[in-house]
Amino acid sequence: MDFKSLKDVNTSKAILKEIYDSFLTEIKKAKGIDISAIKKGFDTYFVTFFKENYINFNGRIARHQFWMVVLYSALIGTVLDIIPMLGYAYAIALAIPAVCMFIRRLHDFDVSGWWVIALAVIATLIPILGFLFVLLVFALPGDKKANTYGNVQK
Repeated sequence: MDFKSLKDVNTSKAILKEIYDSFLTEIKKAKGIDISAIKKGFDTYFVTFFKENYINFNGRIARHQFWMVVLYSALIGTVLDIIPMLGYAYAIALAIPAVCMFIRRLHDFDVSGWWVIALAVIATLIPILGFLFVLLVFALPGDKKANTYGNVQK
């Protein structure tokens, strides 16, 4: 691939559209997958999150919404990793929203967002078990009633 051609916006858009179309074609080949449900989930969780809460450290995020945003982010990142620079740019663009989402997930437990630093240290110092511990923390159900950080999110 000629990376100089990516400087042209139209060429970049055409490449991304081609990747997207081929991705949808492969999904359509799989049996039992409803493409309209995938698009609806993408709009409901991923697009809505970035429209309304791109950089929002306040409030709460429900467990289901959190994991759906993580899922769609991972899928998009996997597709964009085909072109390395796009993958890196996507990861950088998601850094601050990811931290915001982690903090809001901690708020769902009525825990200060500053604990995200402790979780990052645990995941870094204890490579596999620390990462699994952090996954477990974010997989736990949040408070079922209003707390210091807001009402229950659905």
